[in-house]
Amino acid sequence: MSEVLNRLVARRRELFFAAGFLFCITALSYSGYHRLAASAIARPVIACDTPLLDLGEVTSDQKVVCDFKIRNTGHQPLIVSDVKTGCGKCIEVLAFPRKPVLPGESSVIRVRLLTGDPGSTRVNGLTVCSNDPVAPRYVLRVSSRR
Repeated sequence: MSEVLNRLVARRRELFFAAGFLFCITALSYSGYHRLAASAIARPVIACDTPLLDLGEVTSDQKVVCDFKIRNTGHQPLIVSDVKTGCGKCIEVLAFPRKPVLPGESSVIRVRLLTGDPGSTRVNGLTVCSNDPVAPRYVLRVSSRR
């Protein structure tokens, strides 16, 4: 009889320990989820309506200026630290926002496409470096045919 009683007490302790363990894991993951959700909401988010600009046909040696309108759809200021080109001979950055883009506001990145070889199709890339934690390097492209 005492052996059966000892097994029941041991089983009860195991179940109590397992229930406590599951409660702790659930409580920790729940609080972590809310911290993650709060940090995801309170961050800058870079967005662009037209991340690919198709300029169509351009003539040889023509300098075409185009603008990318970027928006901050997040809840913290967006800071654009740099805009890098894939090819310095094909495209140059004329202007990008030096001041923080506040939540809900937009700004312009102005680039100049330097055309060259006739009869070719080009897709030039730009990398926008910002403080958006999800997309710290946002890629924009300009397409043209000569």
